[in-house]
Amino acid sequence: MDDKELKQRTKDFAHKCVKLTFELPKKELVFPLLDEANELTSIFYASRKTARLKK
Repeated sequence: MDDKELKQRTKDFAHKCVKLTFELPKKELVFPLLDEANELTSIFYASRKTARLKK
């Protein structure tokens, strides 16, 4: 998997998580799911930034 494919898959995952939370009933389970999606996206971008700095 190349860098572009990983970036696109991460973006698609985050968008699907947001869409899913809008379809779920508004209970307290929605917010942890959004937090996890945001955390995953942050980790991905931080790792890409670190990899770029090491080059």
